[in-house]
Amino acid sequence: MNTDREILCVSTGQNPNSFQVKFPKNIAIHPNSEIALIKGRTNQNYARQFDATNSQFVLLWGQYNMENAKTAGLTECTFLTPDIITLEEGIWNLKSISGSSAGDSTQNSFTDRTILNNLVDSLNEQSLYFNWQWAGEYTATDAISIFPYNCPHIPAGVSFVPGLSGDSTLDIQTDAQVVGVSAGKNRFVPNASVGGYTAVTNEKCTLAYSYDILPAGVVDVPRFWHYVSLPVIGGSNVVRFFGGVILAHQETNKQPSGYVPSLDWCGIPLDAEGSPILNGGAGQFLNQMPISYEIRAGGVIYFIFRDINADGTVGDVITEVETPDIYDGTVAKTIQLRPKIVPAGTPETTSVIECLVGGTTRATFILDAKYHKYELKHAMCNDTNVLVEFIGIDESNYIKNTPADTLGPIDRPTSGAILGNINMGMFTSTIPVGTELNLRPDTTCNIDFNEITRNVNTRIFERDSVAYYFFNGQSSAQGAQVAIELNIDNLIAIPDYHICVENIPLESFHCNGIVGQTTYRIFSHYQADTLTLTDSVEPFNIIYHKLHNKQTMMLDHLRIRVTDNENRTYESLINTTILNLHIRTNPHSMIQALTGAIANSANKKETVDNTERIQRASEFVF
Repeated sequence: MNTDREILCVSTGQNPNSFQVKFPKNIAIHPNSEIALIKGRTNQNYARQFDATNSQFVLLWGQYNMENAKTAGLTECTFLTPDIITLEEGIWNLKSISGSSAGDSTQNSFTDRTILNNLVDSLNEQSLYFNWQWAGEYTATDAISIFPYNCPHIPAGVSFVPGLSGDSTLDIQTDAQVVGVSAGKNRFVPNASVGGYTAVTNEKCTLAYSYDILPAGVVDVPRFWHYVSLPVIGGSNVVRFFGGVILAHQETNKQPSGYVPSLDWCGIPLDAEGSPILNGGAGQFLNQMPISYEIRAGGVIYFIFRDINADGTVGDVITEVETPDIYDGTVAKTIQLRPKIVPAGTPETTSVIECLVGGTTRATFILDAKYHKYELKHAMCNDTNVLVEFIGIDESNYIKNTPADTLGPIDRPTSGAILGNINMGMFTSTIPVGTELNLRPDTTCNIDFNEITRNVNTRIFERDSVAYYFFNGQSSAQGAQVAIELNIDNLIAIPDYHICVENIPLESFHCNGIVGQTTYRIFSHYQADTLTLTDSVEPFNIIYHKLHNKQTMMLDHLRIRVTDNENRTYESLINTTILNLHIRTNPHSMIQALTGAIANSANKKETVDNTERIQRASEFVF
């Protein structure tokens, strides 16, 4: 029986790289049938391969101790260490399949493998200063733009866990925020059997922060960054109590063997054999926190400020302040560490920690860049019978992917906060020493910053004029968007792809130097040098592939999958894929069958004729 079917396959509403089409009725595929792709249309995405050669850029926050013009009315920031950001490796597309923005939880699920998503996610995940989050969108011309914003957050209980040097049975309770009444908080419940404990936040905190960005006088949203409350308690017994901020690696780098007390934030003394004394309780622990408070003999409260060495260890005491405040359990006390970014005279901006007891400032520590270059965590060491309460801010308190609720962009003061004095530049290639940078104020690149940018290589974002972008929003986060140029010359050619029909009896081969595979490929499309997104599929030579069914088979659908050169599902087609397929009976086989039938008929006739002649001859003889 003859087969001749033309089938239009359309991926509407499905993944254009892998989809299924259903027939209006079952069709019969007879033996000796064959299939070919007649014509089609696909929609391609620009794609970019990111690897170590093209994935690194740098964020410069302020001037980083570089000379600048000190323009009147402008301030400079020298205490924030530049961020080195690396894009995730792999192939990333230019356009989105499902959304128009990135960094916005209401519009984007972060599943698109686009250059925009890669850029925004890398910024949000890797920047030390996560109080500034990033978002972006696609422009009308399929380009991208991004902007930083001050992420909304609520001081409350944070994700404390028992410290590695403390008792794992520590009871940490969390109270939820009561709207309009009280803030959320942690409660460290005393346990007589524990004998003291240490606790460290599970997530990091940041010092690129000013407490006054939050509104004042809000009961359930206090201006607390690190706040402990010590209640009235009869017969209080403070054996050891200190807390504050540690370098994250002071906790995570501990090793059971080869313990070095000086590397710990709560150093444990060693015995005669050089092993830590683990059964002496928290009373023996040494306070080696860079910024801390401590209750000593007689209940006197101290604030201590330590240096940070070049190798990342905490060094000697810089400042130690004895306060007139005493905690002995008869009067409740609150202790607070309060970061603030303040003008220190024109044109400088300074980062400080204000240390308070009961709302009264007792000490102020000025922080330079080395306090901002490490991941930080809140921590506490407590050997008392006191129920300690804590309210603070770490990464868990931020409401991310909410640019519409921003507290302001990076350079705009909000609610009196001075965060607006931090301008930011994004650098896409190495900056030579002496280069003049228009970063408000104008700044001259020095050898330190040149070294930081030595491996910067994101040429896909390269601009024609300068190798950096300057972020300077004036009124709102969305108004501060900066268009990021996509250097088309640095886009790789669109990959080749192959069209397979996977539920028909077809046998083709995929071969490489390691292993061979059987496939269902009916067409291979090899890309031209153009970067046209809409791609017409027009075979120059229509090749029919023989189907190997021995009996008639019935089909009610086709499963189509587009593959790459490694036989993986292709990922770069978007919108709708349209394919025009043709199934027919092999004409060569039909001709062979007809020729055979004719020859067979002729043979039969010749046999009959010969038989008749022999019969007549035999009759004549007899």
